[in-house]
Amino acid sequence: MIHEYIQKHKVLNNFSTSDVLDTVVKFIDEKCDETHANCLIKRIHEQLFGKHFDEDCAIRTVEKMFYCKESADTKSKVFGAFVSLDQSNKIYSRFKDDLPKEYNQFDFYVTINMMYADNYNLYSKWFKNPSDEAMLNIVSEAAVNWLADDDSPYEGHTKIWSYLKH
Repeated sequence: MIHEYIQKHKVLNNFSTSDVLDTVVKFIDEKCDETHANCLIKRIHEQLFGKHFDEDCAIRTVEKMFYCKESADTKSKVFGAFVSLDQSNKIYSRFKDDLPKEYNQFDFYVTINMMYADNYNLYSKWFKNPSDEAMLNIVSEAAVNWLADDDSPYEGHTKIWSYLKH
C-alpha cells in the first residue's frame, strides 16, 4: 500500500529518501508496539546488511534470551548474555576455520548464547552440573556444530538469522 502510494505520486522525486524515511521512522516510533517495531528493524537490517548479525542487533537479540533455573521451591528466568562478546570473539577465532566462511563473529555470538539458553538444563543434567569452563566448552562445540550442520532448511549460510527471525 505505501509502496504503491510512493510509486503513484512519485514522492521520492520531490523529497530526499532520508526525509521520507525519517518521517516514517518517527511515526513508527510513536505508534508501533515493541514487537512490531523490532520486526520492522529486522526487515530493514536484512535489506541493508543481509541475513547476518551486526554487533548492535546481536547484543539486542542475546539480551532477550533466557533459561529457566529451578530450585526446590522456585523457578526463575536467567537472562543473557551467558557468554560475553569478548569471550565469544576469542572462541570464534579458535573455531573460525571450522565454520562456513559466511558466518561472522556476531552470528557466532548469537548462536553460542542460544545454545546456552536453550540447552542449559539439559547440559547440566547430562554433564552433572559442569563447571563454568566445562559449560563454555560444551556450548562452544554445540554452536560450531549447529552452524556447520549441512542439512539446514535455510538458504545459504543464514541459519542463525533465519532461525531467530520471527
